[in-house]
Amino acid sequence: MAGEIINLRVLFVSYFAIAIGICGVFLVDGAVAIALSSIVAAGVILVLRNSELRAHDLMKIFMVALILRLIASSVIHYFHIADFFAGDWHAYDSIGEQLANYWTGVGPYTGLLASRVFSFRGTMWGMCLFVGSIYTTVGKNPLAVQFIIAALGAATAPVTYLCTFEIFKNRRAALVAGFVVALMPSLVLWSSIMLKDGIMIFLLVLAIYCSLKLQERFDAKHVIVVLLALMGIMSLRYYIFYVVCVAIVGGFVAGQKNTIRSIIARSVAVIIIGTSLGYLGFLESAGGEIERMTSLEAIQESRRDLSQSARSGFGEDLDVSTTEGAFTALPLGFTYLLLAPFPWQITSNLAAMTLPEMMIWWVMIPFMIAGIYYSVRNRLRESLSMLIFTIMLTLGYSILQGNVGTAYRQRAQIQVFLFMFVAVGITLFIERRENKRLFTASRNRQMARQIELSPR
Repeated sequence: MAGEIINLRVLFVSYFAIAIGICGVFLVDGAVAIALSSIVAAGVILVLRNSELRAHDLMKIFMVALILRLIASSVIHYFHIADFFAGDWHAYDSIGEQLANYWTGVGPYTGLLASRVFSFRGTMWGMCLFVGSIYTTVGKNPLAVQFIIAALGAATAPVTYLCTFEIFKNRRAALVAGFVVALMPSLVLWSSIMLKDGIMIFLLVLAIYCSLKLQERFDAKHVIVVLLALMGIMSLRYYIFYVVCVAIVGGFVAGQKNTIRSIIARSVAVIIIGTSLGYLGFLESAGGEIERMTSLEAIQESRRDLSQSARSGFGEDLDVSTTEGAFTALPLGFTYLLLAPFPWQITSNLAAMTLPEMMIWWVMIPFMIAGIYYSVRNRLRESLSMLIFTIMLTLGYSILQGNVGTAYRQRAQIQVFLFMFVAVGITLFIERRENKRLFTASRNRQMARQIELSPR
């Protein structure tokens, strides 16, 4: 298996060699960026080393993921091709710089800061605060932001391993899930640019993993991590915050264990997390935001903009402003969300680059279906939080999405969990083949023994 083939020492040497090369190419900015990402990476490794599971597996997965993301981020930065993949990084860079100037007394308090950051509304303020904090600390250095995001994106892979093992108790499935998340090109890409996707996906997996741990027993550190992850998710994409909360509460209600101790532990965790979020103001405007999220008229407006904003739009004639229209759009949106872009939609270099990964993903789908079927039949309580989140977000995006490019990008938030089911399906396939081979070998040995003992 990959865990045995890859040598951890070689990975560390490779990382330091790449770090030296980055410093040589980008000079001071590169050195600062490497220093900051190394601090984050060191913290991740320290946590992984103290894991109850195989620390070597976790560190190997993390280092592979980190090296790939640093290389991708460096190439994107060197050739100035971030706009080729997504242009919204400019907003985070610009507002983050304004915020840093304001905090250091160099620039004024602008209307943009008031509306996009300090209103604490919408989906930009968390990322702008993140970028502004880094720019305030080290000066304007987009590469530093990208490398920190790369380190957090890389940390998603070992947390995926932990989450998969927590649910299925199978090391092979956990290894497959961890390495798939580490290596999948789209997950590498979205955590190598100044975008919130890499941070967002990390926080999602972390929140689900810690909620799974809390279903077993109460632990203050897991409560704190869930709370911080939810706050981070709220600051990046507030609508996903509510989906995650529903998934976590659903998992707590079902619970992996129904002993009095576990029920009390889950209840205490829910009360602490809910009270803390309410006290900090994160639930203050929940009613209005949920109403806005579920407004079919607002969803139709967003969908129309997406479908008409680029050549990759689809379903321009669909109207989801009514319940009947939403159900009508669901099959098409679901198909595009999970399977697009299709070969006949390759109309740009960016779309062409996605085709090899899409072919790999299409091959994975039968394993994913097998993994979901196994989970529902045998691990429903343990996997319920993950299933609720995946189903809710998939249905929501299926109705909302009207653009192939946006669907491809936002699919990563769902896909990271689907890869866990893929890993289970692959593991079932491998184990069945191994069992069949062992059965055949055993039967052949028995036949040979009978032949030897039979009278001549």
